[in-house]
Amino acid sequence: MFQRILVPLDGSTRSEQAIPVAALIARASDATLVLLRVANVPREYGFYLFESYIAQSPIFIDEVLREETDKARNYLDILHQMQDLADLQVENLVLNGAEAPTILDAARDQQADLMVMSGRGSGEFRHGTLGSVAMKVVRHSACPVLVLREEHTRLVSLQTSSVANTAPILVGLDGSTFAEASLAPAIALAQALSLSGPARLHLVQVVRPIDEDGSPEEQEAQRQRVAAAEKYLGALTDKLGQQQEANKALPDIVITWSILQERDVADALIRAAQQGTGLEHKERGGYGVLALATHGRGGIQRWAVGSTTDRVIKGSTMPLLVVRPAEAR
Repeated sequence: MFQRILVPLDGSTRSEQAIPVAALIARASDATLVLLRVANVPREYGFYLFESYIAQSPIFIDEVLREETDKARNYLDILHQMQDLADLQVENLVLNGAEAPTILDAARDQQADLMVMSGRGSGEFRHGTLGSVAMKVVRHSACPVLVLREEHTRLVSLQTSSVANTAPILVGLDGSTFAEASLAPAIALAQALSLSGPARLHLVQVVRPIDEDGSPEEQEAQRQRVAAAEKYLGALTDKLGQQQEANKALPDIVITWSILQERDVADALIRAAQQGTGLEHKERGGYGVLALATHGRGGIQRWAVGSTTDRVIKGSTMPLLVVRPAEAR
C-alpha cells in the first residue's frame, strides 16, 4: 500500500478535485498526504523579468516572490482545514521554481510512492496552468501518477455513493516486463478504492488482427499469437493470485483477464475501459481507472506502450494511473 502521497495544486478549484480522492487513498492506506503548491512570480510581472529590469531592481522581484510564497502557505493552511482531510496526516509544502521540474523534484525528495493530480479534460491536456504541467509530470515522474479528469466523477463520488463503493481497474499489458510495472501500483490502488467487497483488477492485452483474406499460414500464426497472449495472462493472473494468497494482511482482490483483437491499441483500451470489458453485466460507468506503463518493449504483436500511453492520455476522459518503469528512468 502507499505511504506518502503527493498532491500538486495550482490554486484552482480544478486542481483541488484531487484532494478528496487522494484523501480516500491515504485513509485506506494509512498514508501521509503532502499538499504541494509551487509559488512563482505571477505572469503579469513577466515584463519585469527581463535581465535589464532584474539588474535594476532585484529587490522588487524578491518581494513579489516572498509575497506569492506567503499566499501559497496561507492557501495550503486553509485547505488543511477541509473535512476530507480530517484525521489524516497532512503536510504542507511550498516550493519556488518551474512547475513541472519542481513537482518532479518534490516527488523524489519527499519519497512519494504515488502522485494524485487533476488534468485537463475534453479528451486532451490543454496547454496552460496544470494541464501542460500534468503531461510533463506524467511522462517523467519516477513514482506512479493518478491523473483525474473533470468528466469522470466516479472516484470523487465513492465516499458518498450508496451504489458504487468500489472502482475496478483495467490494466493494459503487452506481454513485456516493462508493462507489468503498472501491476503493483494498480493492485494497491484497487485495494485502496474498494470501500466494500473485494477489489477488482482486469488485465487486458490487445493483439492486432490479420486481414480477413490472410493466408492459412498467417491465420495459424495469428492463432498462435492469441494463444501465447492467453497463456501469458493466465499465468500472470495465477501468479498474482498466489502472491495475494500468501499475504493475508492485504484486502481481497479479484483478478480477471481478456484478449482484445483490435488494430488501434489506444482506441481499444479506451473503449474497453469506458464500456467495462470483462466486468459482469458491463457494470455502469465502466472501470474507475485505466492503468498503463509509459514504456514497453518491441516485439511480435507487442504495442509500443510509450506512444500508446500518450495517445490514451490525449484521447481518454477517464482517470489514468501512469507508471514509469524503473528501467526507463
